Amino acid sequence: MRERHFNLFQKNQRTDVHLSSFRSTKRATQAYREKNRDKTREHSAKSSAKSYINKYCDLDDLAELKSE
Repeated sequence: MRERHFNLFQKNQRTDVHLSSFRSTKRATQAYREKNRDKTREHSAKSSAKSYINKYCDLDDLAELKSE
C-alpha cells in the first residue's frame, strides 16, 4: 500500500511538471502570436498605403510631397 501511494505521488509530480511547462509554452505562444499580429498590422498598413498611392496619386503629387 505504501509503495502504491509513493508511485501515485511520483506520477502526480510528473504531471505537475508537465502542466507548468505547458503553461509556460502557452504564454510563449501567446506572446509570439501578439508579436506576429503587430507585424501583420504594420505590413498591412504599409501595403494599403502603397496601393492607395499607386492607384490615386500622380507622379507630380509624389514629387510635391517628396520636396516638402
